[in-house]
Amino acid sequence: MTQNADRLTVRAADISGSTFQDVNLTSATFTAACLAWSVFRDVDLAGASVENASLAGATFRDVNLSGATFSNCRTDGLTINGISLDDLLAAWRHMNPNAR
Repeated sequence: MTQNADRLTVRAADISGSTFQDVNLTSATFTAACLAWSVFRDVDLAGASVENASLAGATFRDVNLSGATFSNCRTDGLTINGISLDDLLAAWRHMNPNAR
């Protein structure tokens, strides 16, 4: 781990079980990081980008997804407010037969 003017570069470190509170990680980059079973509470991820990630089995509660974009995602088994996304899309397609 190196520190430069309050900036950290951490490589090949096991900090599992750590707690971060009142931490500013704006513009931080996480590559090949395992965050499985992590808990994010009262966090601001506005403008964040998540690529090539597994959120399988993740739970999102009281989350603001306004303006969020999902593309090229596996969504099998995904539910929104308890309703299957496949069912929601089928209903939408039925109501909008000319839409792509």
